[in-house]
Amino acid sequence: GLAPERPRPPDLSRLDPAGVLAKAVSPERIVGAVVFSANHVAAPGVIENSTPGRNMLTVGEPDDGQTPRIAALRKLIAASGLHSPETSDIRQAIWGKLVLNLGSSTLCTLTGLTAGAMVSDPDLGRIRDRISAEGIAIARAHGIAVEGAPKRPGGQVPGVVGHKPSMLQDFERGRPMEVESQLMTPLAFAKVAQVEVPAFELAAVLCARRAAERGLYAPPQ
Repeated sequence: GLAPERPRPPDLSRLDPAGVLAKAVSPERIVGAVVFSANHVAAPGVIENSTPGRNMLTVGEPDDGQTPRIAALRKLIAASGLHSPETSDIRQAIWGKLVLNLGSSTLCTLTGLTAGAMVSDPDLGRIRDRISAEGIAIARAHGIAVEGAPKRPGGQVPGVVGHKPSMLQDFERGRPMEVESQLMTPLAFAKVAQVEVPAFELAAVLCARRAAERGLYAPPQ
């Protein structure tokens, strides 16, 4: 069960309001996964990767058990050329990636800048650092220390110079955006833990509004 000092998680039905995922994938088939890989669609059917040698896919059981299927999956991933480190806490890995995305995804989507251009701007860099610190505080309030999350080969660089985060790519191409999973759900975790996240909340609300105006996001009813 949950430790008494930890807040209850928020209602996560917002991630699958119609129950489509729950009907398609039974619980015993679920594996946690976190990917670090900078890609973009160069042409129909052509995907270009900007981080050769630095791609990482971390997998783990929902209960963090070290099972044969996870070991077999990691072996297959490593054979494909991706780094796949062991983890004893898949939620730590998930939040480690999420904390990096909170600032880069929102600020790049709002400005249209690449990850490299965003981090090289002193003012935007400070805002991103503030948002990341707020993300770390959210995770810590729920008992997760993101500092111990697996690191990709070459270090936890926020992005290559010309790469655009997937949220900005979706916005520019008119594709449905992951506002609910990347932004609104972390906000919900902050609220149930009573963690103040003014910088992240402002950026998330602005992104959600921009996505909604394009018809790329609709808040769950």
